[in-house]
Amino acid sequence: MKRKLMICLNIMMILLILMGCQEKTSPISLAGQWDLESITSIDEGLIAVGRASSKYHEFDGQQKDLIAIFSEEGTFTITGSEETMDGVYSDDDKRHSLDTIPIKMRFDYGIETLGVIGVRQYEDGKKVNSLTFTVDDKIYSFIQQTDD
Repeated sequence: MKRKLMICLNIMMILLILMGCQEKTSPISLAGQWDLESITSIDEGLIAVGRASSKYHEFDGQQKDLIAIFSEEGTFTITGSEETMDGVYSDDDKRHSLDTIPIKMRFDYGIETLGVIGVRQYEDGKKVNSLTFTVDDKIYSFIQQTDD
């Protein structure tokens, strides 16, 4: 009986070790096109919506068609406003989970910020990748463009 118990414990330990050694891989890729969902001011609330927002056609405020394009080489460009904003990014693959990845963004004009990409799931079960970061007291929210 002791022998069977020891064999079972050894098998369980081996399984736990193997499961613990698996590398976390996220289904999220930052590379590609991201469409603006909204810009929210920390003081004023929602100030603009983009094409990725379900409120785009009925919103009384500003409508902005910003697009963020992230490369696999660690650069990004945000276009569609008065100016183009370029920069570099890096993800922190040591601190990510299966559905979120923190990223560091540095704009060419000197501003640095932290952002997060993650999987957003709606009540109907639909999942989308989202990107959120803050610059100049404004929270930018983007949705990743998909082929769906």
